[in-house]
Amino acid sequence: WQFSLGAILALFHDVILTLGVFSLFSLEINLSIVAAVLTIVGYSMNDTVVIFDRVRENLNKFSDVKIFDLTNISINETLSRTIITSITTLLALVSIYIFGGEILKGFSLAMILGVIFGTYSSIYIANPILILLNVSQKTISKEDKELLFSIIHKDKNGEERYVFSRKGKNGIKSNSMVGSISIKNGLIIE
Repeated sequence: WQFSLGAILALFHDVILTLGVFSLFSLEINLSIVAAVLTIVGYSMNDTVVIFDRVRENLNKFSDVKIFDLTNISINETLSRTIITSITTLLALVSIYIFGGEILKGFSLAMILGVIFGTYSSIYIANPILILLNVSQKTISKEDKELLFSIIHKDKNGEERYVFSRKGKNGIKSNSMVGSISIKNGLIIE
């Protein structure tokens, strides 16, 4: 839950700052701006997940390193990818802003702001939340014990059944079925 809290706060940061700039300069917020804000949410979430995934990998790899140093290592490992992605996206958005005409100016401006704020928040907002909440390998191993997994059964009618259960220390916990899905000919039946 610590990772999700950091990601959600970073998303709120991005959306509020982008809409705040539009409000501050009395720019019109229309449907294309709303679309840009939703795209910003996806872009920022992806950026945050890439860094958090590296933090999670490094938590399993370096169990004796403190979370402050670990997030610093993880950010440094993903920094080149983050910068290259942001610059490439910004090049496309700036060209749309300059050459796209009046209709696309608001959309591209919102996206430019969102990419800048999203990159900033993935590094400087989301990761300090992990440090603040003192995430450790114990936190990760506790979450891994409760991960959901699926078992595939094939019925005599040709239906595939996916049963989702909770995984515990010694394998599957008895009576822990969470849900199931039946699929026949590639279509979900129930």
